[in-house]
Amino acid sequence: MIEAHHAQTALLTQEASGDPVALSLLMVHGQNHLITAITSKDMANEIIVIYQKLEVK
Repeated sequence: MIEAHHAQTALLTQEASGDPVALSLLMVHGQNHLITAITSKDMANEIIVIYQKLEVK
């Protein structure tokens, strides 16, 4: 996931610097999968924290 995030950042940086990036359905699909994976990981970590707090009580 870290490698995919670095690739995404490189593409965003490229476009922001004025060098257009070819947009394709595959690129959009990959972007969607990356953000979904990141969000799922963040949510799982939050759920773990909540359960750990509930165990203490």
